Amino acid sequence: MSISKNTLLVRMIVGLVVIAAALLLVQLWFESISWIFFWKILTTVVILGVVISFIIAVMADFSGEKSMKDDKYLD
Repeated sequence: MSISKNTLLVRMIVGLVVIAAALLLVQLWFESISWIFFWKILTTVVILGVVISFIIAVMADFSGEKSMKDDKYLD
């Protein structure tokens, strides 16, 4: 079974969202780590999600441009 690069990146984003939600619930109910450390982890997860989203957008743009060049719409 072959998984495309975009599918893998989308799964990574979903995984990051699940991790962030679990971390948030654990912190709200049990306060297992300090709030400063919690916000640092959550900020890191958000930054990773933004970077992965940017990579998906760039890859989609390049693949769209390549297909347009292949179809002779662009020089």
